[in-house]
Amino acid sequence: MTTQYTLSSSSWTGDSLVLRDAAGRRMLTFPIIFLTEGHVASWDYIYEVLGMCFKGAVNLTTLDGTLKTRTDRVTAGTLVVTSDDAGVTPVRGPRFKEKFRAPADRDDNSTMSHSSRSSVNQSPFRTKLTGRDAVCLVTDSDPDRCTAAHILPISRPEYYVEVLGLDQDAPLYSTAYGLLLRKDIHSDFDQGRIAFYPHRDRLIVHVFDLDPSYRQYHGKILRPDRFRAGSEAPSVDLLRFHYRHCCIKYMRGYAAFMNIPQGAVMVDSSGP
Repeated sequence: MTTQYTLSSSSWTGDSLVLRDAAGRRMLTFPIIFLTEGHVASWDYIYEVLGMCFKGAVNLTTLDGTLKTRTDRVTAGTLVVTSDDAGVTPVRGPRFKEKFRAPADRDDNSTMSHSSRSSVNQSPFRTKLTGRDAVCLVTDSDPDRCTAAHILPISRPEYYVEVLGLDQDAPLYSTAYGLLLRKDIHSDFDQGRIAFYPHRDRLIVHVFDLDPSYRQYHGKILRPDRFRAGSEAPSVDLLRFHYRHCCIKYMRGYAAFMNIPQGAVMVDSSGP
């Protein structure tokens, strides 16, 4: 059975842009207010997320077949996704703590990066992140309320190999691999509810699963000078991987190519 997820449109109420395939099946749902307040109400963003969640998508058309141009304003409604000859295939995911097991819709049992657990490397890692970030990157909370969070789970070194091309046994405590986050924000980040969208030279905070107390943070922009000069900024590649799987969970709303039986060999042709 395919694991389903509560869409962002359930918490971001109001009108949405819905993308469907030629057979009428829903592919993606974008709450308009999420787009506008998140500074991403553009067709470039819509196409980017479409590519994050599906392979083979080519263009967007209106229901009568008129091609949607990227100069048009993004508005609520329904559009049809056209595909190449191979058709549209969902990208594997969402991938968070488990490489081949879909996360539950609401899973608050653990912090998936395990970054807050003590280790010989954790204290220096926290010191370096505090020096770079000073306060929580989302809430500006004091560092004593924060934890040193890994962007991707440290329990999944193969993600770092896949995304960055590291050796399997490479150390994972570079400041580029972490973020200073308030403890509750850390948990939500690990669950995919909050993410940083890399856009040009900046990061934009996006809240996928809206808690009213987090509304003020959606759309917050972090420019390069937010980080201490001379320090390693957070890895855009790692943040983009995390963001992709947030979109899969909350915009697409279902898992694909996951829940692989233990011991099975997974041949991944669906994308990173």
